[in-house]
Amino acid sequence: MTPQRLTPIDILHLAFRRKWRGYAVQEIEDFRRHVAEELDIVLAESAEMRDRLRIADKELAHYRGLEGAMHEALIMAQKSADEIRNAARSSAEAHMQEANNRVGEAHQKLDMMCSERRRIICDLRATLNAQMLWLDRELEQEMGTQEVYSNRNSEREALPFPASESYTPYGAEPFYHGSARAA
Repeated sequence: MTPQRLTPIDILHLAFRRKWRGYAVQEIEDFRRHVAEELDIVLAESAEMRDRLRIADKELAHYRGLEGAMHEALIMAQKSADEIRNAARSSAEAHMQEANNRVGEAHQKLDMMCSERRRIICDLRATLNAQMLWLDRELEQEMGTQEVYSNRNSEREALPFPASESYTPYGAEPFYHGSARAA
């Protein structure tokens, strides 16, 4: 059994038996009142301290809860930052790969266009060479024809019929020496 706590009222109501030659009653009464007052102050301070301790414990629990929440938020922020960093890295690598692919495709197209350009130039050169050869032959033919016609004209002058009635092969235009066509 635990002893009952002593309160200021218990001290004030405490009565001592009186004996002959005992302590001075008034001093004991004054001391009891003083002790009761001091005990009352101590108990009030103790109650105040318990209230403050209870409030401090609540605040401590609140701050510990905040600390836990902040720790979790920090962990989540770190995970989120890692995910964002990884996503950014993946995205950058994908963009780099896409850019490299585009550069490769552009190089292939450029190579194809250069090859096509060379082919066209070669075809044009061959066509131009063929045209030049044809023109050279035509010029040679015309020069040869002019010589033939000029020889014929000199022979025609010796013929008894006029040059306007001279013979021209089928499909060939007659060549007249002084005409604009001969130029």
